[in-house]
Amino acid sequence: MVLAALSAYVADKPEQIPAFRGGNIYHSNDAEIYPALIRTVAAWAVCIGLALSHRRGVPFVRPSARYTYFENLFRMFGHVDAVKIDCFRKFGALSADHGMTSSTFAMLVTCSTLADPISGMIAALAAGYGPLHFGAPESAYKTMKQVGTPENVPALIEKVKQGKQRLFGYGHRSYQVPDPRIKPIQMLLDELRADENPLLAVAQEIDRIASKDEYFTSRGIQANADLYGVFFYIAE
Repeated sequence: MVLAALSAYVADKPEQIPAFRGGNIYHSNDAEIYPALIRTVAAWAVCIGLALSHRRGVPFVRPSARYTYFENLFRMFGHVDAVKIDCFRKFGALSADHGMTSSTFAMLVTCSTLADPISGMIAALAAGYGPLHFGAPESAYKTMKQVGTPENVPALIEKVKQGKQRLFGYGHRSYQVPDPRIKPIQMLLDELRADENPLLAVAQEIDRIASKDEYFTSRGIQANADLYGVFFYIAE
């Protein structure tokens, strides 16, 4: 829905599309690119707000200059809890603390053709939604729901070791050591009272067992932020 909303937004403003205008608009043109980047970040937030309002069945609340970016993002789909907003803002900063990701690469490739930044964002989102990137937290959470309780985790680990199932939230292309984001994320989960969700205990049991299993330790496979990150997205 967010991809469709962003596509509709840019389609409604053809004057912001370089090919429609017959050539470059943004490259080396600060007067155009900075307003375009602000529009892109704003449109991204509004499209998320619209999509989540629709999914949650709540009225869409228009953004206001009275609030910060993250406050507006949450208010647009009916959340005004200051603790949750602050935790999500910090989690966002931790999630962004990376090198080159596939979504970043997709955006750079798209914009290298002199496309508009909204189209670059669309390309990044399409690349990012796969289960090996932004889709990983959701994939990990669905695995936790299938497992159900901590007592069933050993069976899951055996399936992973036998190559019958993939363990999302474990392993990382950049980190061959414990993901440095894990500890601050766990502290934020305490603030969110995420332990009220029984599936957090499943995530913790996955981490506990896998972190001591020779199959994972010998391969340098350790928990990454996606194992716990989904609890920020589903916090009520």
